[in-house]
Order: sequence, then C-alpha cells, then structure tokens
Amino acid sequence: MRKSAETPGALETSAALIRGGTPTWIPSAGLSMGSAFAGVEAVLVRRIEPEDVRTGMIIVYARQGIWVAHRVVGVLGSGQELRFMMKGDGISAYDNPNVEASECVGAVIGLEGNGFRRMLGRWDRAVGLIKAVAGVLRVTLSCCLRSHPCTRLRHDDLA
Repeated sequence: MRKSAETPGALETSAALIRGGTPTWIPSAGLSMGSAFAGVEAVLVRRIEPEDVRTGMIIVYARQGIWVAHRVVGVLGSGQELRFMMKGDGISAYDNPNVEASECVGAVIGLEGNGFRRMLGRWDRAVGLIKAVAGVLRVTLSCCLRSHPCTRLRHDDLA
C-alpha cells in the first residue's frame, strides 16, 4: 500500500494522531500487498514502539512524503541501529534501503473496504509470519536461479 503526499496536511495530522496514541484509519492504494489487501480501501494504524515490531507484522512507514504499508520480513540491529527489512506480499523484492526505526509510523491492526471491516488478530500474525518467511525464500530463490548456469542459457542455445 502506498499513499502519496497528495494531501500532506492530512498525512501529518494522521501521523500526529497515531504517534499520540490514537488509532487512525488511513486510505489504502496500490497492489504491492497483493491478496492481503485485496479490496481494502483503508487500514487502521496504531502506534507501535520500534522495539515491539516483530517479523510478520505489517507496519506503515513514511519516506520522502510517501506512506508505505509492507510486511516486516526481518528485524536488524537494536537500539539506535534498529531497522527493518520490509517487503510487499505481492512483489518479489525487498524495500530498499531498509526502514529505519524513525521512519516507522505505526502497525496495521485493521482493514476496511467493500462493505467489510476486520480487526487483525493472532491468526493474522501467524499467517503474516509464514508470509514473511515465504517472501524471504522467494527472493532468495529468485536470486539464486538468476545466477545459476542453467538459467543463463539463451534461446539460441536451446535450438
């Protein structure tokens, strides 16, 4: 999910509310989260301390005036060096560079759209962890296959 700074005042207000402890619905757009956000028009975001972020969670981060909601596939470092490896469920690449703790706006705790509203629970956390591991494996295998000699054959080599 990406939300551009088309209404910077609204994003700043939402960020202030979330960081102040008020869970806030924000509009959702984009395809990078694949089926996890299929039909979702808004996500409910609550404040989370960076130290409490875990692999499998979906967090919203802000970078260069754009908000992105992606899944955490790795937590790196600690303290001042804390950062997160992020990836959309519907794409095969990690967000680059890693997300700094200071860029974290909050965690997604609810989804709304197409006549439904659903809060995320423990089951979603378990599924999120599985999706995070699967995402890492997909990226790793993709990189390995691209460098494997069998995948570097040209069409002419097969004729």
